[in-house]
Amino acid sequence: MINEVEKKRRKIRWWFNITSSAIIILLGLAFLIMRYIYDFNPMQKKFWMITGLLLGYGLFRFLLYFWRGRHLYDDMEDE
Repeated sequence: MINEVEKKRRKIRWWFNITSSAIIILLGLAFLIMRYIYDFNPMQKKFWMITGLLLGYGLFRFLLYFWRGRHLYDDMEDE
């Protein structure tokens, strides 16, 4: 019973982290779209730094949590 509750908690946390990573990536893509499709650049000189950090951090975080999803229950004992 406790293992089932812990599995649900881990799965919910995993989905929350994957979703928040996807939102960070989408924000970086939105900045690229604003710059090149709508020709609007609110950040001027810091555009590439901020956009690169958003995309890099988002992708790193997404890949990390995607890999972690495969090993979500490795430390739990099978009963």
